[in-house]
Amino acid sequence: MYKALIIILLFPFFSFSQDFKFGIELGPSVNFLRGSYQPYYTYKPEPTIKYFAGLNFEYQFTENFSLKTRLIFENKGGLISYKSIDGFDSSQGNVTRNFTYEYISIPILIKYKLGKQKRFYLTSGFSLGYLLQRRLRINYFDQYQSELIYSTSNTKKIDFGFLMGFGWDIQISEKINFTLELNNNLGLIDTSNLETYGEGDIKSNSSQLLFGFSYQFGKSK
Repeated sequence: MYKALIIILLFPFFSFSQDFKFGIELGPSVNFLRGSYQPYYTYKPEPTIKYFAGLNFEYQFTENFSLKTRLIFENKGGLISYKSIDGFDSSQGNVTRNFTYEYISIPILIKYKLGKQKRFYLTSGFSLGYLLQRRLRINYFDQYQSELIYSTSNTKKIDFGFLMGFGWDIQISEKINFTLELNNNLGLIDTSNLETYGEGDIKSNSSQLLFGFSYQFGKSK
């Protein structure tokens, strides 16, 4: 499987090297979980800041359009807080659960350049993620106690989402480009193996601020 993914990602480099860009990218992301959780908690989902880093590949097939894909390591997740209630309906204090999902992800995007100088662009496409690990940090009663749990049994291995973004390409030299991009990855499938309240689901959402450098092979169209 991994060999097939590598061949797919590197195919544009060998076949279309005259219109091909290869680079690195990284940055922070704001993440939260959407959907249902346990019915006996009055909980409040909150965003958390994670990070991502990886490689990008781009093949320009017309003056305005290009095909862009990435191979990235990214953290998704979210924060859930609620009040713990004992058997006498008395509050024991606040509890927070900080979920971190580690993924290897492959977004496949269409990029459209805007304007005469084509410095700005839009991207749209889909992202497929494979779960490597899940970390759960539980802080009990205003952080007087904490617990860290590593487990993937309660989470599905695959995440799939719709991605849209807006970016700015800055040409540093004839061959080197700097990219600044803001995008959002909206999870489309349920990522939980557990039964959820009201037969609902738990989906991911990740907004990324991307910083990237790329090297261009050949001349752009």
